Amino acid sequence: MIHFQNIAVVVEDELSGAIIKKLIAASGRNFAIDMMINARGYGQIKAEMEKFRSSSYALPHVVLTDLDNYRCPTALLDHWGATDLPPQLLFRIAVREVEAWLLADREGIAEFLHVAVNKVPNDPEAIAD
Repeated sequence: MIHFQNIAVVVEDELSGAIIKKLIAASGRNFAIDMMINARGYGQIKAEMEKFRSSSYALPHVVLTDLDNYRCPTALLDHWGATDLPPQLLFRIAVREVEAWLLADREGIAEFLHVAVNKVPNDPEAIAD
């Protein structure tokens, strides 16, 4: 019998939710998403970091946010007070935005969107927004 580890996932938007679901499924681990929180932007995630930290003791959490305009992930973590997190709270930051992860596969995203590959940026992490 397979034992599943229930987790909570916190994301900024539907796209981030879809991506994290795929990443969790591809992890090879027996995680089951018990709760998906779509924060509709980073504001709620930032405001509720302490709540997510506390809640993670009862149900492990995976939090995914975009780096956006912070100079580096450490600056975001410091500004949000997201340092010294418990091991059951996995906090991940997409540089610059989760969309850059998709655009990084130029051929794949061009095929999916039915556009020429030269229409897909070479360096999606350099795009401000």
